[in-house]
Amino acid sequence: MRTIDLNAYRNELARQILSTDDLEVLKKVKKYFARVAKVEDTAAVAEEKEDLTPYTMEEINSWIDEAEAEEEAGIPGIPWQEARADLLKECPWLCK
Repeated sequence: MRTIDLNAYRNELARQILSTDDLEVLKKVKKYFARVAKVEDTAAVAEEKEDLTPYTMEEINSWIDEAEAEEEAGIPGIPWQEARADLLKECPWLCK
């Protein structure tokens, strides 16, 4: 049963990636996947360290607009308890 669930998740992720037409989104997904999966991609790691460009107000405002649109559409977000648990898992020193 676990293999079926795993394959279903993989297939859904593959469908979403293949349907994406935005190169910037795909670059971000690749970077996040490498970080989460701990994949040894030295070029991506070097690029990540070098790219210290701050976010623009347009990017930040677009994120806010997306979140507001999701809220209006009734798409649930991450509960604060789950977000806090994830943050403390990644940054345990914040718990002090």
